[in-house]
Amino acid sequence: MRYAPALNQLRGKPWCWITSIVCKNWERYGIHGLEAVYTILGAEFLHVRCESQPGSDIVYCLHRNGSQVSIALIGDAVGSTWTIHAYGTEEECTVVRMTDTYPTFRNQLLAVITWMQTGKSPYHFEETIELMAMLIAALESRKRGGEMMIVRSILREVEQESLG
Repeated sequence: MRYAPALNQLRGKPWCWITSIVCKNWERYGIHGLEAVYTILGAEFLHVRCESQPGSDIVYCLHRNGSQVSIALIGDAVGSTWTIHAYGTEEECTVVRMTDTYPTFRNQLLAVITWMQTGKSPYHFEETIELMAMLIAALESRKRGGEMMIVRSILREVEQESLG
C-alpha cells in the first residue's frame, strides 16, 4: 500500500483519526492496513491493541503525533476493502477508495527495478521492522484479550532475540 498514489492526498496533514477496513484476517491482510496508515503518518507508533471476535479483529494504534488509528479486519467485508477515512483538525473527513490497483502495482515494480539497478532500497529497513512489530503487537494483544502492547517493547524483544 505504500506505493498507492491515492494515499498522497492524505500525507502530511494533521489527522486526529484514520480508519480503514480490510477483508479476510489480520494474519494475511493486516500488513496492508498498517502499511496504508504508516505511509500517511510515518514512523513511531506508540502502542497497538486488538479487539477480536469470531470473523473479525479491530486494531487500534496510537501514533507519536497523537493521531489515532483503527483498522477493522472483517472476514466478509469485501465491498469495503481499501477504503480509508481520515478526520482532521483543518479539514472535513477525507475518504479515499483505492479501486485502481494498476498504478500501485506499477509503482511497486518500478521501485523493485530501481532497487535492483542501484542497490538502494526504496524504504529504510527500520520501517519494515516497525511494521512487523506492529503486526506482532496486534497478534499478541489479541492473544492476551485486548491488552495494549507497546511497540517499542516488541522492537526491543525482537532485537534481543536477534542478538542471541
